[in-house]
This record gives sequence, structure tokens and C-alpha cells, in this order.
Amino acid sequence: LTIDERGRCSALIDKKSGRDHLARPVPLAFIRSGARRYWPRDCSRTDGKLVLRFPRASGTATVAVTPKDRYFVFEVTSIDADDVDELTFVRLNTRPPRYSQHMSGLVADDEQGVCLRSLNLQTRVELDGRLAMLRAACYSKYGIEGAKAALVACPVADMREVLKQVVRDEGLPY
Repeated sequence: LTIDERGRCSALIDKKSGRDHLARPVPLAFIRSGARRYWPRDCSRTDGKLVLRFPRASGTATVAVTPKDRYFVFEVTSIDADDVDELTFVRLNTRPPRYSQHMSGLVADDEQGVCLRSLNLQTRVELDGRLAMLRAACYSKYGIEGAKAALVACPVADMREVLKQVVRDEGLPY
């Protein structure tokens, strides 16, 4: 997973095949205040956390990115901006999928899949199948800090087992 200095997710590479799951770089995050969206202008990494700066919103968002054995966990640890209605903290533009499942947040072809899953009730995961855009967002009315999502990218044959591991390891009810 590569996130550049402008806060764009620029690559999601399968280590075995070398295949990039992303169609193009897009900003990893944005802030929504009313009808306005604010995009990050720069991003730095400190102690496993991404600090995204939103100059037009006069603020920052900090997202911890924890690489696990077979997936990544993203967690919003702080937000410092005025009048934030929504923070999208994971946003990926994947290659056009052969299969997409809105309920499970999965895009896949016959060999590889990418799945974004909510890890708590304050996080909403969406899939826009037309654009192959996966995103995780949180809202001020439900709480922004502590929102969590898991990102899995693996062979389709392994997806079910990896998602079971996410449920067990992240303490989700099952």
C-alpha cells in the first residue's frame, strides 16, 4: 500500500504477482462540511499514523494505519478542523471489477479481490460499482475519532479465510 506526500493512495500491489489493484491515484481522504468537500494538500507519516492536512478546511486528520499479517486497519485517531460533518478516511479507486458486491464491500475478478470492511458502528463503508470506488467514512453525529475499517487485498480463493481472521483478530461479534 503506497500513499504519497499529497495524501493520495497511489498503489496497492499484490506481492506475489506484482499486480496493482488500483486504477489511478485518488486522495485517500476528504472532509465534508455542508455541501463543500475539502481535499488534503499534503500527508506525512509519524509513528505509523498518517497526518493529512486540509488547508482550506484549516485542519488536520490523523489516521493510524496498522499493517496486519494479511490486511490493514485504518483508525481515525484525531480530527482538528471546524464544522466537519463527514470524514472519508479510506478511499480507493480499484481497477474495474468483473464482480462487485455492495453489501460486503468487495470488488474482484476471477483471481484477485479487494475488500473494505467496517470495524465498528460509527464507520460506513460504501462501494460505487460504476467507478469501482471503495470508501470508509465517519460522521460527526456518530463520532469521528475511533472510526475503523479493514482493507483486505488477496486472491479470491483466500478472501473468506482472511475476512474470518479480520473478524476474530479485530474483536467483532460472530
